Amino acid sequence: MAPERPRRGPKHHPYRSDASISTPAKPTAPPTPTPPLLGTSSTPNRHPYPPSANTSRLRTTSRDPHSPIPTPTNAGAPVSMGPLLPALGLTPAAVWTSLSDHNTLTCDLSLAGARAISPRSQTALLLTPAAHLIQAMHGSSDLAVAQTQSRVLWQSVKENTRTSYGRGIIAYLAWCEDLGLPEHFRFPTAINILLLYLQKDMSTLRPGTIDKRAHALQYWHRVQRMPWALAKGDTRTLQKAAKIEGLLPLEKRRPVRLNDLKAMVSHHQPNDNAHVAILAAALLAFFAMCRPGEVTVRSASEPHSDRARWAHIVEHPPMTADGVASFALRLPSEKVHGRDGWDRIAAEQRQMPELCPVRAMRRHMMANALRPGEEGLVHGAFSYVSNTGARTELTD
Repeated sequence: MAPERPRRGPKHHPYRSDASISTPAKPTAPPTPTPPLLGTSSTPNRHPYPPSANTSRLRTTSRDPHSPIPTPTNAGAPVSMGPLLPALGLTPAAVWTSLSDHNTLTCDLSLAGARAISPRSQTALLLTPAAHLIQAMHGSSDLAVAQTQSRVLWQSVKENTRTSYGRGIIAYLAWCEDLGLPEHFRFPTAINILLLYLQKDMSTLRPGTIDKRAHALQYWHRVQRMPWALAKGDTRTLQKAAKIEGLLPLEKRRPVRLNDLKAMVSHHQPNDNAHVAILAAALLAFFAMCRPGEVTVRSASEPHSDRARWAHIVEHPPMTADGVASFALRLPSEKVHGRDGWDRIAAEQRQMPELCPVRAMRRHMMANALRPGEEGLVHGAFSYVSNTGARTELTD
């Protein structure tokens, strides 16, 4: 048998006193737990996601929920606008069973409330769900904290796409108004309500229109971190139904030809500043091989911020005696190159003087020249002076 090893005494720990080793520690009461955001097993006989008076009201006493959220001066600085706890998350079933007319609303989910949001691109960000859903998904009852978290998801698409999705959300709310659907059932959207809306007028629409409807509502759920009701299989089934029941897709656009441009020239009015701007934009887009929508705006009252401006137009004179002049237009944002932008260049067409983009651009720069007080970085490249004397953006 091996000799019995001598028992060792307690090892001295460099960060403990001997008294703490020799004397057993007295049991202490556990620390007081942090109150849960939502009901747990410690609060019996209560729905796990209380929709009524148990839900904390959001602290929005000093700011309208529909007002734009100020962008922090230091984007990397942490947000400190109230207690922030880990988000618990929600299952889809728990979300929709918790919706009722006793929910604490955080914004006006009516059609009028959505239309009041300006600019339209902020619709998905400022239409927030009920208070108990914000608490669970954002870990805070402060609406400003929740919207700050949602902002990065909201910025995942370009400004034009946000605006388009905003119009789609408003169209959905208009359908809810016609149907008489209560506000607390509108967002987040349950699958039965979603399918009823997406199949509306399916036989008179094209599949792409149905997809746009779904993308707009899905974008809201992604921004607000709410569960999306349609699974991938349901989405594919809906797309198949739209192809079978809907209208046939549009034929591909035929290319623009020189005869089309000649027709524009023969019908345009040289004394109308708008016609001068239209012809210049069309000829530059054709010879610079860009889309007409890249040099115009969708809405004159709400032009997008990344449009080409007057200051982005540059005329390049001929490099040699027999060389050709050209105009370059800097696009701050371009579909292929993104925010890096791209230069669109149209050269002089001496063999077709009536279709020459350089001549058309010179007429535009003269007829619609900037007046005193107008800045080149404010107005669009093809903005024109209307008959009333106001400068107007050229729309597509």
